[in-house]
Amino acid sequence: VISIDESHDKPVRCSKGFFLREGPNSQKLTRNEILALAAGAGKFKFDMQICRGFDYPGEFDDNKWQHFLNGAVITPPENRKDLLMNLGFAEEREGFQITNAGALFFGKNIQTCIRHSFITCVLFKGTTKTKILDRKDFKADLIFNYENAFRFLQQYLKIEYIIEDGGPRKEIPEIPLEVLREALVNAIVHRDYFEEGAGILVEVYDDRVEITNPGRLLFDSSKFGKISVARNPILFDTFHRLGITEKVGSGINRMREAMAARNIEIEFDTGDFFIVTLTRQTATPQVTPQVTPQDERVQIILEFCQIPRTREEIQIFIKIKDREYFRKNFLQPLLKQGLLKPTIPDKPTSSRQKYYAIKEEK
Repeated sequence: VISIDESHDKPVRCSKGFFLREGPNSQKLTRNEILALAAGAGKFKFDMQICRGFDYPGEFDDNKWQHFLNGAVITPPENRKDLLMNLGFAEEREGFQITNAGALFFGKNIQTCIRHSFITCVLFKGTTKTKILDRKDFKADLIFNYENAFRFLQQYLKIEYIIEDGGPRKEIPEIPLEVLREALVNAIVHRDYFEEGAGILVEVYDDRVEITNPGRLLFDSSKFGKISVARNPILFDTFHRLGITEKVGSGINRMREAMAARNIEIEFDTGDFFIVTLTRQTATPQVTPQVTPQDERVQIILEFCQIPRTREEIQIFIKIKDREYFRKNFLQPLLKQGLLKPTIPDKPTSSRQKYYAIKEEK
């Protein structure tokens, strides 16, 4: 038996072409299947492709262009076409042509050429999709979509106001604003624009915020948070030039650190759709309830956690489905009183986090 490691440079060609292996069978790929596989592996950059049918300068918005120059602190050039090409917004291919990146930022009506570029924001009542309280669809340029999605989140997330020693009022949002910004930017610049059947979805529930975009990771999930590969490098560079995101690709770790500092959970799902889940906090001051050893469920938790257990395992064992209720009424008080300890104390929101009981001294 010969074992061959999986290639990290797909698609891989043999002497007879490209094949897809499914169980014991091998099927030769068609041209369109090869292109789809290469696009999924990040070999083709959507933002670098020519935007077919875009009429320059007729569909090019001069006001959006000037707004970009001001935000990026770039002096207006004598030859606009040269700068557009230098920044990746256009190419000279059988004449001057705007790229998809140029259309996404400066098109007057993006929906006519890239109709799947949109952000849908939804506010739900409760913790399920049963009842919609508000919905907004943003279908303009990427900056407009980003700014309005961010305003939607600000509108429906709570803020705690704190005044200390007669000083100025402090506003503390239940989810750090820098985390919301980073999550939105990641969804915009890393989404798979070759996937035309879905857009970016921002969902606000009573207990969480979910931000979803189509597109798998371009590298092994074990390296998530350690390396960054730009699926759309021109989009990423443009947001960086405008000062909206960092260039170094450390956004995931910054989000984790900001949430950990507030003891708020953050989860990442890296399947076919990339989903960021941010746990909501109540904005009004809460008094942490004292847990006494007489509480029957507390005793059950402490006995169950004689060996390290995950939060999910504990909830299932004591039959509490509401994660926020469990966290506030059981997990946090037990941690605060030192009756439970985390196995990874320096990374409180780690996906591998477990908790174990501390035996009381007699």
